[in-house]
Amino acid sequence: MIRPAKAADTNAILALFREAHARSPWKDQSEIDEAYAKREVIQKAILYHGHKTMLGTNAVVADRDGLITGIHIGVKQRMGVISTALYATDLLFVVGKKASPYTAAALIKNFEAWAQKDPRIIAIKPGVNSDVDDWRSAQSLYERLGYEMDGAILRKPIERERKAA
Repeated sequence: MIRPAKAADTNAILALFREAHARSPWKDQSEIDEAYAKREVIQKAILYHGHKTMLGTNAVVADRDGLITGIHIGVKQRMGVISTALYATDLLFVVGKKASPYTAAALIKNFEAWAQKDPRIIAIKPGVNSDVDDWRSAQSLYERLGYEMDGAILRKPIERERKAA
């Protein structure tokens, strides 16, 4: 079941973040800032869920009999930064390993329904990049759901000395 995220879900959402971080390509170069994740990501997304303003979010979780198996936080952005037209994008999209094969698509469909309700939103532009372990599968899912490429995300790593443990 896809439902609005609640404050009581915070620890389960953090567990999803930890699971995703452990699978990420940058797991050895960073840690999760759990205080920031709670305060600035989870709690603010929940607080602004459903608001009609630019701060409004669509903060939902996939809940299977009390087990949180996914989270999607949709946000609004101005098209071209300064336009009155908006687009919807994902601030965060995590699907856990215990999720059903349909969880990701269900979260995306919920995001689309939310975006459709705001007449200022003229496009949905989710991001898919190498921050996730299986981004090609995510891209494939979006394409099966009717999404098209819209530019590219480029990356140039910065080499740094690793701190001694």
